[in-house]
Amino acid sequence: MGAVFSSRDGIWNLSVCLSYTVLPEEVWDLLATSSGLQTWFPQLSIQQMSWEFDTGHSRTSFPIFVEEDRSKLMVEWKQAHLTFVCKDSELTITIQHPQTSPELTASDTNFFSLWLNQLDQLSYYLHGMSLSEPSNQLEKWQSFILEEINRLTD
Repeated sequence: MGAVFSSRDGIWNLSVCLSYTVLPEEVWDLLATSSGLQTWFPQLSIQQMSWEFDTGHSRTSFPIFVEEDRSKLMVEWKQAHLTFVCKDSELTITIQHPQTSPELTASDTNFFSLWLNQLDQLSYYLHGMSLSEPSNQLEKWQSFILEEINRLTD
């Protein structure tokens, strides 16, 4: 899984590229159906044109505002925009999040780390594998984000 973190014009950007060996239709199902989403992100489901995030205590709806011919999906997640593009055996995910301060906050670090952890889960399914237990690599991804911030500020 290749990931690049950057900052531009007041926006934090995370770009992740995942290759896949499953059929493009299977990739789309992982993104656009409740059963697919729940394989790699168990708290998510699809309700009409929204991703529904269920913590067990509350539910939050995140609208899908672009869906193009089973190749591009855009979701508004609070203030962030998540874009998934399937093309030529690659799934490119871009997450854009407004900077709330010049420094990356702990909340921002957690947001990006959590998404990297979930995308790491997704990468297994994109190669036709499954996980018997979800892998928790949050510390790894938090370190990655902090290293990227150091790289950006040097």
